[in-house]
Amino acid sequence: GDVISTDLGWSGAGGFAGDNHGVVENCYARGDVTGLSDDVGGFIGYNNGPVDRVYSTGLVTGVGALVGGLIGENDGVVDNSFWDTDTSGMLVSAGGTGKTTAEMKDSATFIGAGWDFATIWDITPSCNNDYPCLLNVTPDCGIPVIPFVVNKAYALARCEL
Repeated sequence: GDVISTDLGWSGAGGFAGDNHGVVENCYARGDVTGLSDDVGGFIGYNNGPVDRVYSTGLVTGVGALVGGLIGENDGVVDNSFWDTDTSGMLVSAGGTGKTTAEMKDSATFIGAGWDFATIWDITPSCNNDYPCLLNVTPDCGIPVIPFVVNKAYALARCEL
């Protein structure tokens, strides 16, 4: 879902995490992110950990310093990760690589970066509007009218924090 941070005294708003100090891999965030403070990112606002094979697509809006399409501020390592420059409205990020919507919906973009489309990821019209889906949650992917709600541990089995 969308993230709106209205706290002027707290930094860090992101579609997946506002503030990360752990390992994050094989995850995505599709919601819009709005932050009224510093460190706003489509995926992570402030990152201080290893991030690998993640993406974000939501509109990113920030009024403070350090606002990015994928990562707002980065003191960690971000590898093989992307954000949609068309839908995010952002051409810059503290980590990751910006891609157009067409590139984000092309499996070659991700396979070329070492993403596993045999056992972890898939791109199918029935899920995520042609953006990559995690195979373990593909059957339960939602649509805008019926969103996917994570209520079982297996739904996050491929996401590590």
